[in-house]
Amino acid sequence: MSLIDEVARVLRMHLKTLIELVDRDINKRFEGINRRFEDLRYYIDRRVGFLEKLIVGLNVPILLGVAALPLRAFI
Repeated sequence: MSLIDEVARVLRMHLKTLIELVDRDINKRFEGINRRFEDLRYYIDRRVGFLEKLIVGLNVPILLGVAALPLRAFI
């Protein structure tokens, strides 16, 4: 094996190792970002669920009140 072949082999090994390290680092960062989005999605779902309960819960009394206004006006 010539010196050039040996240097090329060592460089390929180092490049392969560097690519694997960068790939692991990128995967870790994306996992962190994904976790943050999941937390945000959970928070938004929880808040929207609360708002839906308020709207549905308040709609019935509001509709009854609106329906009662004409009755009170005529009585």
